[in-house]
Amino acid sequence: MSSIASIHVLQGPDVKAFAESGVAPEGRQLHDAFHWSGYFMLYLMLFLDEQGVPVSESRHDEELAGVEGLYFLLTTEHQQYLPRLDPASFDQAAFGEYLDEMGFADFDEAPVATRETLELLRGQLAALTGDEALLIDIG
Repeated sequence: MSSIASIHVLQGPDVKAFAESGVAPEGRQLHDAFHWSGYFMLYLMLFLDEQGVPVSESRHDEELAGVEGLYFLLTTEHQQYLPRLDPASFDQAAFGEYLDEMGFADFDEAPVATRETLELLRGQLAALTGDEALLIDIG
């Protein structure tokens, strides 16, 4: 069983369209931005959430309550957590243990995938302005 993660930068109206349709607008999809398993992205996001980086919450939660699927929506409000997404200070050992618990024990490339994914998330989140949002859709 495999999974992919697609990443989109949404404008305010795009968030509303996503809320209404459950389908991410194609406008600003970051093609080829994420090359790892969607499960890896999922586990990293869940780990961040457990570590106090509330990636599972956004100002659009009520608006998106009816959307089915597995996604994370990061907004400019999440920019306060940018230091926590710095690969240099990220607790790779704790995340490695978390991956082991999730059944990803044999993923030898986890340190590289972690660094690349954190760099991607950090860079895209830092670039958000105004009503933009970063949609991570896992399917």
